[in-house]
Amino acid sequence: MIKVKALFQMAFVVPLLAPLLAMPLAAQPASQPASQSASQSARFRDTQEYWASACIDGMVHQGIMQGYPDGSFRPNGTLTRAELAAVIVKAYPNAPKVNNAPTFVDVPSGFWAAIAIRQAYERGFLAGYPNRQFQPNQVLTKAQAVTILAKAQKVAMPADTEDTLIRYFDDAASIPDYARGAIAAATQANLVVNYPTLRTLKPTAAISRGEVAALLCQANAASLNPQYRVPAQYVVQFQSGDNSIWQQATLLKEFTPHNQVDPLDNIALLQNQLFFFAEASRRTALPNAGNHVLAASGGLWVTDGTATGTRLVNDQILKVDVNGQPQSSFPTFMGASAQRVWFTTEPLQPNDLINRLWSSDGTTTGTKALAALSPELNQALSQASRLDTQPNLFLNENYVFSLTTPTETQLWQSDGQNNTQALGQFKHQPPQGGLIPNLFTSNGRQLFFALRDAQSTTQLWRSDGRPNGAIALQTLNPAGEPFTPWQDHIYVQAETPQAGWEFWTSDGTPSGTVLLKDIYPGAESSAPRLLTGLGSTFFALANSPQGFELWSTQGTSASTRLVKRLSAQQSSNAERTFFVHQGRLFFSFLGPAPVAGERSFGSGHELWVTDGTDAGTKRLAIFSNGNVDRFTVFKDRLFFSGGGLNGQELWRTDGTPQGTQQVADLSPGTSLIAPPCMPPNPQNPTPNCPLPFEQQNSSLPRDLTVHGDWLYFIANNSELYRTDGTTEGTVRVKRFANTNSTRPNRIVKLNQQLVIITEIPTDEASSIQSNRLQIWSLK
Repeated sequence: MIKVKALFQMAFVVPLLAPLLAMPLAAQPASQPASQSASQSARFRDTQEYWASACIDGMVHQGIMQGYPDGSFRPNGTLTRAELAAVIVKAYPNAPKVNNAPTFVDVPSGFWAAIAIRQAYERGFLAGYPNRQFQPNQVLTKAQAVTILAKAQKVAMPADTEDTLIRYFDDAASIPDYARGAIAAATQANLVVNYPTLRTLKPTAAISRGEVAALLCQANAASLNPQYRVPAQYVVQFQSGDNSIWQQATLLKEFTPHNQVDPLDNIALLQNQLFFFAEASRRTALPNAGNHVLAASGGLWVTDGTATGTRLVNDQILKVDVNGQPQSSFPTFMGASAQRVWFTTEPLQPNDLINRLWSSDGTTTGTKALAALSPELNQALSQASRLDTQPNLFLNENYVFSLTTPTETQLWQSDGQNNTQALGQFKHQPPQGGLIPNLFTSNGRQLFFALRDAQSTTQLWRSDGRPNGAIALQTLNPAGEPFTPWQDHIYVQAETPQAGWEFWTSDGTPSGTVLLKDIYPGAESSAPRLLTGLGSTFFALANSPQGFELWSTQGTSASTRLVKRLSAQQSSNAERTFFVHQGRLFFSFLGPAPVAGERSFGSGHELWVTDGTDAGTKRLAIFSNGNVDRFTVFKDRLFFSGGGLNGQELWRTDGTPQGTQQVADLSPGTSLIAPPCMPPNPQNPTPNCPLPFEQQNSSLPRDLTVHGDWLYFIANNSELYRTDGTTEGTVRVKRFANTNSTRPNRIVKLNQQLVIITEIPTDEASSIQSNRLQIWSLK
């Protein structure tokens, strides 16, 4: 007989109004299966081609199920609550009594399954209905059958019910609430059998006699004769959320709950070391509180991927006053030069700018505010009303920033040690006042920026890094986004009254600052979207009278040419991404709807590839449910996050349309999204609440990082995955929280290992203020 497995640790209660597994009140006769001896042949005339015929033979051989007098088994026939009661008490004859059975008004004493119904209720397998109803003739559903089996097997209720259901069943949303925990538990115990599609549970459909036989076979797989087992391709094989690879991980450091610093999107790399901010707790003597108050202050930390190399650099970044109140907050990295990392803090007093900009070489003594290194800068900051910084703005390894005083805007640079100096001063000219230089872009040796003069005329400027070495290059109005450096030039979308918004370049001299091409002649503008270069050739997207096009240039008007027309329709969206791989440029943009008959995943972001020729420029796919970004090379393929029919998931491409494929759907199903609802107001007394709509669930893969023979990445914000590039080889390594975090974890490749930064909620209802920050290493 089937053996009862480990104790059922889940306290499963089925509400009376959500009835469990009913069975029919049949009058017994020929409609009930005839008994068959265990030694008799279990082959039936209607099971020879049935997918679970071996399981049916096994259950009949065990005496658990029976055939009919006419020699049939009727594997596709339905099962009732009464019939399942008769089967389940035979399958688990030694289950202890846990209830006292009432007298059911719809189960006469002479009913063929009356004894089995009473025993099934007493053993806790089946429940009744209100008013002492059992409903023995009710047809059983798949959800009800799996729930009863989970109770009989006494499997443990999982902590990650919803995650399990979504991971394994495409129709998880249709599983009734009362059955979700039990079905997740059965899934993790490898008890669920689905035919013909492994990911389709069909929870509300009537379960067949053959399916029940298969479930019972799987429940007893360990002790059943192998000839009676379920075909492996129909068994839902649960994989633990934590892959065994995580056993090699080392916890480097755990930090106390924090609420001011956020290392998940705020890190810097310098000389094989990872810098981050975390709060350190310490006991502080506060007024009227003795010496036992725990006050938090923020510190700069660094790790080389080892526990001994994870250390506090400076704990004075976020200062705390005598009352335990922070005096500055929100440290933010600005980037790393060759020898130092750069960061800012936000003073709580708006005019306190002296301690806002810092640099560090990774030592305590080498971590200082820039104002402490230069009396001139200290004096200027004491008079300044504004300090402007920009990430990764370096000129000859010096960090560049600007500040505004009542009379001028000053441009500064610093090496973070002995050299901090002003590059130029731009006097304010009343009554117009002065505007801060903006759109800073550096090619490493020259700094480019835009500056508007007192007559509101915008000019393009260049600095060579020497004091007063800034010069005006050309009167034009650059677009509101940074310029793009490539080799010895920068490329600019800029406006002039004569040409509108067009494609410009500069080599840092007035004569070398030229319009490359008036792609859309006349009053209209081509509004070029700058991409990047291949060798000496730079690429951009632009509108023309004929449509939306790809252009290339080698930095001169004569070399600027049309590569390919991408669409007959013009595009007004500036969003785009790009990546260079194997001598080709992969790029995406938000384009018009596809032409009928073209391969697409809906209308939206288009992914293209070019080698610089018309014939070598091809569209690979269109993504309708998200964007295209986070390109990473792995095994000579380009992997990326793409928004296809399954939402934003992991994709790969070999540079051909046929080779552009989704790797895995790690967050299947759809969610109901409620659009923003405009509250009522005097002008609109009726709230404007659009109807909710369905949206494909997305795993949002990010931080794609190659390590050894694997590509690691973060999915669903709080899960670490790895893949060998195939669907079957994509597995979850670790889930850091039982609910998806709203703030994604991070992966960094460091010294031939991975460093993982994660936040662990102290409990499921916790806010980010009580999360624990953890730093892990995985070799």
